[in-house]
Amino acid sequence: DKIGLAYRIAGKSAVLGDGKYRFGIPRPEPLESSRALISRFVTVKGKLEAEQVEQHVRAVLHRLNLSEPGGETESAIDSIKVEMLRRRVIQVNQHRLVGFGVRLQNLSERMSLLVQSKPVWGRRRFGAGFFVPLKERV
Repeated sequence: DKIGLAYRIAGKSAVLGDGKYRFGIPRPEPLESSRALISRFVTVKGKLEAEQVEQHVRAVLHRLNLSEPGGETESAIDSIKVEMLRRRVIQVNQHRLVGFGVRLQNLSERMSLLVQSKPVWGRRRFGAGFFVPLKERV
């Protein structure tokens, strides 16, 4: 519902630091469910190890399941495969953010859409925590 804000700045320029940036035209796309989702960078405040982040992701999946009507069974949520990918570190001002790539597999249609649409993952303003359908390699 805030897409109008993005269209207002389309084609305009802004100066940030030493650089000048031009905003392009937004291309909104509908969410599509997928049995597998991937995020290149998921951060969890205070969690620096892959095992800690994986435990947090599993807890968030259980909370998401309970947040909307028509929830899955506990065993269905437990059967979701959480695969931790490469550790990444980004620097924002004087802060270092540690995150990991995360691949989720075995998702139901409902859980796939919930993971993509609910902003439960930290630091989204830095591009972290966005899950997208995993593209099959040809």
